[in-house]
Amino acid sequence: MKRKVRIPKRGTNVTPEIIHICDDCKHSKWVEAYSNLDWQGKPICLTCPFEKWHIIRGRKACDKWEPKKKEVQP
Repeated sequence: MKRKVRIPKRGTNVTPEIIHICDDCKHSKWVEAYSNLDWQGKPICLTCPFEKWHIIRGRKACDKWEPKKKEVQP
């Protein structure tokens, strides 16, 4: 059976949830090994002190997510 799509009632405002990803967390570090690069040379995997295994980029962040510090451009 097809799942029913829930549509908000008329006159109500729907606020979209902000979805954070592990790429933007201050705890994550990119894995720069050659075997973990895509065809454009960008890293695919991240490491996190709260995870046992590597994380694929774009994964939804956990509850320990904290924003990275903004880099200052010279």
